Order: sequence, then C-alpha cells, then structure tokens
Amino acid sequence: MIATDTFILDKQAAVDAIHQANEILGLRFSDVAEALGIHRRTVFRYQKLESVPSVEVRDRLALPQYLCRGSHP
Repeated sequence: MIATDTFILDKQAAVDAIHQANEILGLRFSDVAEALGIHRRTVFRYQKLESVPSVEVRDRLALPQYLCRGSHP
C-alpha cells in the first residue's frame, strides 16, 4: 500500500469514528471535539475529509470509551 492510500484510509477512519460517536453514542460534534481535546471546527474538517487527525487524535478516535468520557484528560 502506498502512502496516499494510507492517508485516505486514515481520513475515512476518522469520519467513521466521528459518525459512530454521533449516531450511535449520541454525541454532538462539539462533544467529540471536547473529548479529543481539539476545536470543533477541526472535527468538521475531518468530517469533510479536509484534514487528517494527528497520530495522537487518531488513537483517541479508535477508543470508544475515550469519547464516552466526554472530555480529555
């Protein structure tokens, strides 16, 4: 797999995680942003596939229990 494919997969994984937090857990985008320690506009950029989460944020997105806490440590 080339780097571009990985980049696209990372973007889609972020979208999927945000969608699940929103639809399944009932979290608003602002809740997701607060849990991840990022600005809500950044969540919208992820959702629109305009940017890719940092490794740290991507790791947090992979942990549903992290989002359920509602805030970052």
